[in-house]
Amino acid sequence: MGSPPSARGSLSDTPLAQLLLKLCEEHATGSLELLTARAEEMATVVFTRGRATKVRTSAGICYLGSVLYELGYITSDELDASLLELAKARRPHGRILLERGTITLDQLATGLREQILRKLTHLFTFGSKSTFSFHPDTDLLPEYGGRDMVLVDPMPAIWRGIRDTATAEHVRALLTRLGTSRCRLVSGSAIERFQFQADEQSVVECLRIKPMSVAELHGLGVLPPASVGLLVYCLLLSKQLEPQQPAPERSISGPRPTTTPFRGMLGAPTVLHMPANTGERARAILERVRTIHEEDYFRRLNVGRDASRLQIDRAFSALAAQWDPSALPPELLSVRQDCARILLAIGEAYQTLTNPTKREAYTKDLTLGKARLALQRDLAASGAKEAYAGAKACLARNDTDRALRLARSARTEAPDAAAPLALVAWIEAIDPANQSVEATLDRIAMLDQALAIDPICKDALYFRSQLHARLENHRAALRDLKILLEVDANHPEGLRAFRLYQLRIRRGSIRMRAVDPNLVTKPAAASGVVVRVGSVPPGRVNKRGG
Repeated sequence: MGSPPSARGSLSDTPLAQLLLKLCEEHATGSLELLTARAEEMATVVFTRGRATKVRTSAGICYLGSVLYELGYITSDELDASLLELAKARRPHGRILLERGTITLDQLATGLREQILRKLTHLFTFGSKSTFSFHPDTDLLPEYGGRDMVLVDPMPAIWRGIRDTATAEHVRALLTRLGTSRCRLVSGSAIERFQFQADEQSVVECLRIKPMSVAELHGLGVLPPASVGLLVYCLLLSKQLEPQQPAPERSISGPRPTTTPFRGMLGAPTVLHMPANTGERARAILERVRTIHEEDYFRRLNVGRDASRLQIDRAFSALAAQWDPSALPPELLSVRQDCARILLAIGEAYQTLTNPTKREAYTKDLTLGKARLALQRDLAASGAKEAYAGAKACLARNDTDRALRLARSARTEAPDAAAPLALVAWIEAIDPANQSVEATLDRIAMLDQALAIDPICKDALYFRSQLHARLENHRAALRDLKILLEVDANHPEGLRAFRLYQLRIRRGSIRMRAVDPNLVTKPAAASGVVVRVGSVPPGRVNKRGG
C-alpha cells in the first residue's frame, strides 16, 4: 500500500509545468499520478530527489527500442531480433540489448533518459481538467522497468511541453502582468538545464547581457513574437528571470553618443567611432554584421589571447553599449535585427572567453582547427561514430542544430548518396523558418533529387509524404506512404501515418478531390506538387493525385 496523497488537485488550477517545477524545487521523492477528465488515459511518474526515474502511461507511447533505433544506436534488424527475444523472455528490453552486445551501458542510459523526457512531454497533452495526486516517499511502480535506473532532470521536458502545448491564456496573463518591465537572468541561473535550441539560446544570452523587455526581445528579430512570449513565460515560471523597472519610452529625437570610450586589450583608452549620419550608421551596421562572424572571439572583442578577465569585461561593456539594438533611433529600424545579430555575436564571444573551461577548449580549437574539432565534438555528443548516424541520433533528441551540421557533413562525405540528402532536406524543413509553401516546395525538390538517386530510399519517401501532407497534397502523400510500405511493410512511422490517413478519410476530415483544372505543376517538381494559379490566397496549396 502506498502512502496517502499529500497533494491533489486539477491541472486547471495548477498547470503541469508548475507542478513539475515545484517537485524539482522541493527535491521531492514519491509518485505523481495523473488522470484525464474522462479517465481515457492515466500516467504515473516516480521521482527521486526531484528527478524523474520512471514514467508509465496507459497509452503505449515511446518504447525504448524505438528510441534507441531513432538515436542511431541499433539497426532495424537488431531491433526486430531483440523484440522477438523480448516476446519470449519478457525481460527488460534494455537488458536484452546489453546481453546481446548491441548497445553499451552509456547508450542505454542515454536512451532511457530520452524515453523519460518524451513521456514527460506527452503528459502536457493531458487536458486542463485532468486531475493529479502526489504520494510522498512512495514508489507506485515497484515492478516497472529494470534495474538500470537513471535520474532525469525534467527541465527539458517542461520547456518542450510549454513550447508545444502552453495555452495562450496562461502566457498572455503572465506577460500582461509583466507589462513593459525589463527582465534579466537571475544570478546563478541554470539555463543549460532546458537544452534550448541555438536561436532560443541566443535570446537568453541577450537577457544575460542586459535587462530587456518582451517588446525589446521581439525587436531583436531572432525568434517569432509567439516563441519569445513562450520563452519568457518558461523562464519566469521557473524563476530564471527577475523583472526590473519598466522600460522607458524612447524619444524619437535627441542625438545618440557617436563615440564610446573603453579600454582595449592593453588597457589603453580606445575610442570606437560610430558615424553621426544616419545613412553612414546604417552602412556601418551592415558592414559589421557581414564581417563579425568571420572573426574569432578574441577579435570580436578586440582583445588579445592573453587578455585578463577585467580587460574582457571592459571591452564587452563598451561594445554592448555601442551595438545595443534597442537604443537605435526609429529611422534605423530597418537595421535593428542586424544590430541584434552583432550584439549576439559579441555576447557569444564574451560568454565563452569568461568561462575558463570554455575558453581553454576554444583556444585549443583555434590552434588545432576549429572545423575538424567541431565535427569531432558533434560526433561525441551524438554518441555515434559516423556523421549520418550521429545526425539521426541528434534529431531524435530534438537537437536539430547539431543534427543539421552532422547531416551536412554526411552529405559532403557522400555526395552521391540519397539518405544524407534526404535527412538534410527534412531537418531544414522542420525549421520554423522554413514552414512557408515556397520553402516546403524547395525541400520537396531536394527529396525528389534523393529519390532520383535511390527510388526506394525509405527516409526520402517518408519525409516527402510528410511535407506533402503539410501542403495538403493528400494523394501525393498517400502515394509515397504506399510505396514506402511496399518497400518496408513494418516501417513504424509509415504505418502510423498511413493508418492515420485511413482514419481521417473514414471520418471525412479530409477529402480526396480530383485535380482542379486550374492547378498547374510547379516547375521542376516531379513529385506531384501543385499550386493554384489565380485567386488562391498566399500560403494555400491544393491537392493533386499521384
